[in-house]
Amino acid sequence: MEPINLTDEQRQALWQLKRDGRNHEERWRASVILDRAKGLSRAAVAERNDCSVSGVDKVLIRFRKAGVDGLRSVRFKPHKRKLDAAGFALLNEAMQQTPRAVCPGQADFDRSLWTLDLLVRYLRQAVGVEVSDDTVRRYLLELGWTTRAPKLTCRSPDPEYSAKMEAIGKLRTAAEKGGSTRRSSSTPTKPN
Repeated sequence: MEPINLTDEQRQALWQLKRDGRNHEERWRASVILDRAKGLSRAAVAERNDCSVSGVDKVLIRFRKAGVDGLRSVRFKPHKRKLDAAGFALLNEAMQQTPRAVCPGQADFDRSLWTLDLLVRYLRQAVGVEVSDDTVRRYLLELGWTTRAPKLTCRSPDPEYSAKMEAIGKLRTAAEKGGSTRRSSSTPTKPN
Protein backbone atom coordinates (compact mmCIF):
# COMPACT_ATOMS: atom_id res chain seq x y z
CA MET A 1 0.00 0.00 0.00
CA GLU A 2 1.12 3.50 -0.70
CA PRO A 3 2.15 5.94 2.03
CA ILE A 4 -0.42 8.30 3.48
CA ASN A 5 -0.38 12.04 2.88
CA LEU A 6 -2.12 13.83 5.74
CA THR A 7 -3.56 17.32 5.79
CA ASP A 8 -2.80 19.54 8.78
CA GLU A 9 -6.36 19.05 10.04
CA GLN A 10 -6.06 15.25 9.79
CA ARG A 11 -2.68 15.25 11.52
CA GLN A 12 -4.01 17.40 14.37
CA ALA A 13 -7.15 15.21 14.72
CA LEU A 14 -4.97 12.06 14.78
CA TRP A 15 -2.68 13.48 17.46
CA GLN A 16 -5.71 14.43 19.54
CA LEU A 17 -7.20 10.93 19.06
CA LYS A 18 -3.87 9.34 20.01
CA ARG A 19 -3.73 11.44 23.17
CA ASP A 20 -7.43 11.54 24.17
CA GLY A 21 -8.98 8.46 22.56
CA ARG A 22 -11.80 6.78 24.48
CA ASN A 23 -10.01 3.45 24.58
CA HIS A 24 -6.78 1.67 23.68
CA GLU A 25 -8.00 0.69 20.21
CA GLU A 26 -8.68 4.28 19.14
CA ARG A 27 -5.28 5.45 20.39
CA TRP A 28 -3.58 2.47 18.71
CA ARG A 29 -5.28 3.12 15.35
CA ALA A 30 -4.24 6.79 15.42
CA SER A 31 -0.66 5.76 16.18
CA VAL A 32 -0.64 3.33 13.24
CA ILE A 33 -1.79 6.03 10.81
CA LEU A 34 0.68 8.59 12.14
CA ASP A 35 3.56 6.11 11.84
CA ARG A 36 2.56 5.17 8.30
CA ALA A 37 2.32 8.87 7.40
CA LYS A 38 5.97 9.24 8.52
CA GLY A 39 6.89 6.88 5.69
CA LEU A 40 7.54 3.75 7.73
CA SER A 41 6.87 0.43 6.02
CA ARG A 42 3.82 -1.62 7.02
CA ALA A 43 6.11 -4.17 8.71
CA ALA A 44 7.93 -1.43 10.66
CA VAL A 45 4.60 0.09 11.74
CA ALA A 46 3.39 -3.35 12.85
CA GLU A 47 6.54 -3.96 14.89
CA ARG A 48 6.46 -0.50 16.44
CA ASN A 49 2.79 -0.83 17.44
CA ASP A 50 3.02 -4.48 18.51
CA CYS A 51 0.54 -5.83 15.98
CA SER A 52 0.45 -7.78 12.74
CA VAL A 53 0.84 -6.40 9.23
CA SER A 54 -2.76 -7.43 8.49
CA GLY A 55 -3.84 -5.36 11.54
CA VAL A 56 -2.03 -2.36 10.05
CA ASP A 57 -3.75 -2.99 6.70
CA LYS A 58 -7.18 -3.08 8.36
CA VAL A 59 -6.53 0.27 10.05
CA LEU A 60 -5.34 1.77 6.76
CA ILE A 61 -8.48 0.57 5.00
CA ARG A 62 -10.68 2.09 7.73
CA PHE A 63 -8.83 5.38 7.46
CA ARG A 64 -9.07 5.49 3.64
CA LYS A 65 -12.82 4.77 3.74
CA ALA A 66 -13.94 7.14 6.51
CA GLY A 67 -10.99 9.30 7.55
CA VAL A 68 -10.26 10.00 11.20
CA ASP A 69 -13.88 9.25 12.17
CA GLY A 70 -13.42 5.71 10.81
CA LEU A 71 -10.80 5.09 13.50
CA ARG A 72 -13.21 5.76 16.34
CA SER A 73 -14.85 2.85 18.12
CA VAL A 74 -18.43 2.14 17.28
CA ARG A 75 -20.69 2.81 20.21
CA PHE A 76 -23.19 0.14 20.99
CA LYS A 77 -26.70 1.21 21.77
CA PRO A 78 -27.99 -0.13 25.05
CA HIS A 79 -30.58 -2.86 24.76
CA LYS A 80 -34.12 -1.65 24.81
CA ARG A 81 -36.07 -3.27 27.62
CA LYS A 82 -38.75 -5.62 26.40
CA LEU A 83 -40.73 -5.28 29.63
CA ASP A 84 -42.00 -1.95 30.86
CA ALA A 85 -42.72 -1.11 34.50
CA ALA A 86 -46.16 -2.75 34.33
CA GLY A 87 -44.59 -5.93 32.91
CA PHE A 88 -42.04 -5.99 35.74
CA ALA A 89 -44.84 -5.57 38.29
CA LEU A 90 -46.77 -8.42 36.67
CA LEU A 91 -43.70 -10.67 36.73
CA ASN A 92 -43.01 -9.85 40.38
CA GLU A 93 -46.66 -10.52 41.28
CA ALA A 94 -46.59 -13.84 39.44
CA MET A 95 -43.46 -14.91 41.31
CA GLN A 96 -45.27 -14.45 44.63
CA GLN A 97 -47.87 -17.04 43.62
CA THR A 98 -47.84 -20.52 42.14
CA PRO A 99 -48.28 -21.02 38.40
CA ARG A 100 -51.49 -22.88 39.22
CA ALA A 101 -52.88 -19.78 41.00
CA VAL A 102 -51.77 -17.31 38.33
CA CYS A 103 -53.17 -19.30 35.38
CA PRO A 104 -56.01 -21.43 36.78
CA GLY A 105 -57.42 -24.13 34.55
CA GLN A 106 -54.48 -24.17 32.12
CA ALA A 107 -52.82 -27.57 31.90
CA ASP A 108 -49.37 -26.13 31.12
CA PHE A 109 -49.41 -24.12 34.36
CA ASP A 110 -50.76 -26.87 36.64
CA ARG A 111 -47.61 -26.85 38.80
CA SER A 112 -46.60 -25.57 42.19
CA LEU A 113 -43.22 -24.05 41.20
CA TRP A 114 -42.18 -21.67 38.45
CA THR A 115 -39.57 -22.63 35.88
CA LEU A 116 -37.90 -20.23 33.49
CA ASP A 117 -39.71 -21.88 30.60
CA LEU A 118 -43.06 -21.36 32.32
CA LEU A 119 -42.25 -17.71 32.96
CA VAL A 120 -41.32 -17.23 29.30
CA ARG A 121 -44.68 -18.72 28.29
CA TYR A 122 -46.52 -16.65 30.89
CA LEU A 123 -44.97 -13.38 29.68
CA ARG A 124 -45.77 -14.29 26.09
CA GLN A 125 -49.37 -14.94 27.04
CA ALA A 126 -49.95 -12.13 29.57
CA VAL A 127 -47.91 -9.26 28.12
CA GLY A 128 -47.35 -10.38 24.53
CA VAL A 129 -43.58 -10.12 24.86
CA GLU A 130 -41.21 -12.75 23.48
CA VAL A 131 -38.14 -13.10 25.70
CA SER A 132 -35.54 -15.79 26.26
CA ASP A 133 -35.05 -17.65 29.52
CA ASP A 134 -31.76 -15.78 30.04
CA THR A 135 -33.64 -12.48 29.79
CA VAL A 136 -36.20 -13.72 32.32
CA ARG A 137 -33.35 -14.78 34.64
CA ARG A 138 -31.83 -11.28 34.35
CA TYR A 139 -35.22 -9.64 35.04
CA LEU A 140 -35.71 -11.86 38.10
CA LEU A 141 -32.29 -10.86 39.45
CA GLU A 142 -33.22 -7.20 39.01
CA LEU A 143 -36.40 -7.84 41.00
CA GLY A 144 -34.42 -9.56 43.76
CA TRP A 145 -35.38 -13.16 42.93
CA THR A 146 -32.80 -15.89 42.51
CA THR A 147 -32.98 -19.07 40.48
CA ARG A 148 -31.75 -22.43 41.61
CA ALA A 149 -31.68 -25.95 40.31
CA PRO A 150 -34.59 -28.13 41.39
CA LYS A 151 -34.03 -30.54 44.23
CA LEU A 152 -34.77 -33.98 42.91
CA THR A 153 -36.87 -36.22 45.10
CA CYS A 154 -37.78 -39.84 44.66
CA ARG A 155 -41.40 -40.84 44.95
CA SER A 156 -42.74 -44.33 44.58
CA PRO A 157 -46.21 -45.82 44.24
CA ASP A 158 -45.07 -48.67 46.53
CA PRO A 159 -47.14 -48.52 49.76
CA GLU A 160 -44.16 -49.84 51.76
CA TYR A 161 -41.75 -47.31 50.27
CA SER A 162 -41.36 -45.15 53.40
CA ALA A 163 -40.77 -48.22 55.64
CA LYS A 164 -38.13 -49.55 53.22
CA MET A 165 -36.39 -46.17 53.03
CA GLU A 166 -36.37 -45.94 56.83
CA ALA A 167 -34.75 -49.40 57.04
CA ILE A 168 -32.14 -48.37 54.48
CA GLY A 169 -31.44 -45.21 56.49
CA LYS A 170 -30.90 -47.25 59.67
CA LEU A 171 -28.52 -49.60 57.85
CA ARG A 172 -26.60 -46.64 56.44
CA THR A 173 -26.29 -45.08 59.89
CA ALA A 174 -25.09 -48.38 61.37
CA ALA A 175 -22.51 -48.76 58.61
CA GLU A 176 -21.20 -45.22 59.19
CA LYS A 177 -20.77 -46.00 62.91
CA GLY A 178 -18.84 -49.17 62.06
CA GLY A 179 -21.60 -51.60 62.89
CA SER A 180 -20.83 -54.35 60.46
CA THR A 181 -17.35 -55.56 59.57
CA ARG A 182 -16.17 -58.09 57.05
CA ARG A 183 -14.47 -61.20 58.29
CA SER A 184 -11.16 -62.15 56.83
CA SER A 185 -10.12 -65.65 55.90
CA SER A 186 -8.53 -67.64 58.71
CA THR A 187 -6.55 -69.86 56.35
CA PRO A 188 -2.86 -68.93 56.49
CA THR A 189 -1.03 -68.49 53.22
CA LYS A 190 2.59 -69.26 52.47
CA PRO A 191 4.79 -66.70 50.92
CA ASN A 192 6.46 -67.88 47.70
